[in-house]
Amino acid sequence: MTDTVEEAWAVLCAPGQSDKDVAEACRTILEHCKDGRRATAQAMLDVIGVPS
Repeated sequence: MTDTVEEAWAVLCAPGQSDKDVAEACRTILEHCKDGRRATAQAMLDVIGVPS
């Protein structure tokens, strides 16, 4: 699980990602994290207009 979360977080931190890739990474973080990264992922989904 840790690798999955780290890979998802890397997508969010890398420039030039598509909305689809960002949404997928955010959903992964929301599913697997219990920390502050959840708030970041939810905020990013809200900004790109994708329901969680």
